Amino acid sequence: MSKEIDPNGSCRQNCPALRQLNLHYHYFVSKLSHEIRNPLTLVYSSLQLMEKEQPLIGTSHLWTQIKYDLEDTLRLLADLSSLNNSGTLQPEPLDLQKFLGETAASCRSFLQQHKIFFTLQTGADLPMISADRRRLKEALLNLIHNAADALSCKEENRRLILAAAACRDFVQIHVRDNGCGIPTEYRSSILEPFVTHKPNGTGLGLAIAKSIVSHHGGALSFTTSTDIPETFTDFCITLPAGVLHSEGKEPAQ
Repeated sequence: MSKEIDPNGSCRQNCPALRQLNLHYHYFVSKLSHEIRNPLTLVYSSLQLMEKEQPLIGTSHLWTQIKYDLEDTLRLLADLSSLNNSGTLQPEPLDLQKFLGETAASCRSFLQQHKIFFTLQTGADLPMISADRRRLKEALLNLIHNAADALSCKEENRRLILAAAACRDFVQIHVRDNGCGIPTEYRSSILEPFVTHKPNGTGLGLAIAKSIVSHHGGALSFTTSTDIPETFTDFCITLPAGVLHSEGKEPAQ
């Protein structure tokens, strides 16, 4: 198959050479993340063992900072690997009603600990969908954790809603919080990788969610308001009902 060249001499999006380069890129990122994370995990385990054997070490603020920085690095590598592999799907028929109930149960305790009032709202007519259960749950949990972080701006009346409804040939899943909303200057870049406005954020959570949803042939969007007193942010996952036609492939543009 010959390369397809545009007038200025560069490959088009479906150029075989470009696809091959993309495969090499994903392999490189996966291998690099894996090779760095493994020794760092061993280092972290050694630190934990040292602290157990020498309890006085744990009283040093430098020791605490070392562990904190190492945990941040391991989390960044895990998020990078997740973003890189977000297009590798194993779709299966998914009972959306049951799936959302299980997802809500997974995060309910965490949200209660943060004094967040959490509700699950689903319609009775939710259709079956074809999706990768693990990846879709990862996307939802990223949105839920992001919403929980957004609620830290409020001292009380923290509310988070996970809702879903059928809409013609699609289903929509909402994660809505009544936090302070996303400032206007952040909205255009909030879904891009490595963009974060949190002190300890990696800037990958929302990008991972967006990539997973996109590879399912869906879309991730949001609405938000910073106008007091009705401040909120609502992330919406729109997915096709029925069969996923392209396993692990980029959605059509």
